[in-house]
Amino acid sequence: MLRVSEWLPNPAGKDDAEWIEIFNTSLQGLSLDGWRIVTPKGKPVPLRGWIPGEGHAVLTRRDFKFSLRNSDGAVALYDPSGRLVDESSYRGLAPEGQSANRGKSGSFFAMPTPGAANAAFGEALLDERHPFDVPLKPSTFLPPLAMMLGAAAVLAAMTLFIFLKHERLSELFLGKY
Repeated sequence: MLRVSEWLPNPAGKDDAEWIEIFNTSLQGLSLDGWRIVTPKGKPVPLRGWIPGEGHAVLTRRDFKFSLRNSDGAVALYDPSGRLVDESSYRGLAPEGQSANRGKSGSFFAMPTPGAANAAFGEALLDERHPFDVPLKPSTFLPPLAMMLGAAAVLAAMTLFIFLKHERLSELFLGKY
């Protein structure tokens, strides 16, 4: 069984250094002929070559002519019959120079390990990993909401101050108290 084990969507520098790593979970070697990968940016990419049992195949952008997205990326793997076998995706902007890794305890960004076992989630340095299911950019909704609430509180306080300082306005709007 093949799976997408790691991929580099946002390499440091030029995007021509992008790659996708496929891992063969079985003990038997397997031909990649007829298999294909699909990314949101392009057409299905036919694969070729051989992947050893419990081995890795690193597919480079230069060799296979695919393009990965730096934000909200995805990679899908299809077998020769056209059946979806595996897929991997993330939301937000991928950290530059870090690969999307898949492990037993989940998916995360970490330092790239093309052609080798992925870093374990617990082994990745804190500042080098980020879970896939959490947006990588902070929410932009909270600051405007906080500003609106703050402005409303200041406006309410100023209005109350004016009404209390001016007796005629106070009587007009608040009645006699």
